[in-house]
This record gives sequence, structure tokens and C-alpha cells, in this order.
Amino acid sequence: MWPEPSSALHEYALNIGELKVSGKPAIITCFGLGSCIGLFLFDRIKKVGGGAHIMLPGPDLKRKRTDGCAYAENAIAALLSAMSIEGCHVQGLRGKIIGGANVLANTNGFGSIGAMNIREVKSHLVRRGIYVAAEDVGGHLSRTARFNTQTGDVHISRTGEYYII
Repeated sequence: MWPEPSSALHEYALNIGELKVSGKPAIITCFGLGSCIGLFLFDRIKKVGGGAHIMLPGPDLKRKRTDGCAYAENAIAALLSAMSIEGCHVQGLRGKIIGGANVLANTNGFGSIGAMNIREVKSHLVRRGIYVAAEDVGGHLSRTARFNTQTGDVHISRTGEYYII
């Protein structure tokens, strides 16, 4: 069961390739994270949080499409830029990663898209020195994640389960 939101909390639902940063109390939600990643960054001192809904590990070079925040590197760079505008520094950020399930059959010969997404997001965070405080990744079930920008808690629901990381 989801906690009742306070009337003081703004709520934002992220579609694929979208991101949001808020220094005000807010809930940032990523619905139905299958192979996609919901990345949430939190600055505990400044009480600023941000989230991104990441679809793919990297750009589709065959189609020459490299723009957009649907890709891990672009989404993380844009999220960090938006957080820096709010006065956050990379060293003070903590990350939480949700999703990356293997919900589709492996047809690309490289492994599941979910596993590739997990590796790519973690790789970019490690390179930037961002500590991954928690994760709920992999498996075969999609999940929905609701991130509280003031506490850093992520409320997760999947079929028959509800928990907080």
C-alpha cells in the first residue's frame, strides 16, 4: 500500500526519457519499470532529489540517433546538470537504481536489455564517483518506484509486494 501523499508534495510521473529535479518536497514516480531503469539521486544535505527514466544503455548508432535522455549516459549527464543548478555537488549525491528486469526474451545476442541497462548506469555512476546507496534490480518482474525528494526513500511495488529502499 502506498503512503498517503502530503498535500505539500508535488507529484511527477516520468515517461521514458524524462527527468525531474526538485528542491521542494515532491514525489517522482516511474511506473512499470521493466528493462528500463529508474535512477534517483539525492543530496541529503540540501534535500534536493532527482529522477530519470532510462530506457536503453546507449544510443542506437544504426539509426544515428544519439540524442535524448532515454539513454543512460545522456540521462545521467542531464540529471547531474539539473542537480548542479540546484546547488548540488557530485560528491554529496547518493544514488538508487530500480528496474533492469529481464522481461523480454533475449533476442539481441548480447544479453538482456535490463542487464545491459544496469551495467551501463552503474558504470557511469562509478566513473563520476556517485555512491549507489541502494538498488532493486534484475529479476523478471516489472516494478513501480516512487521517490521522495525530501527523505531519499524509494517506495517500490511489484506484483504482490510493497517495500521501501
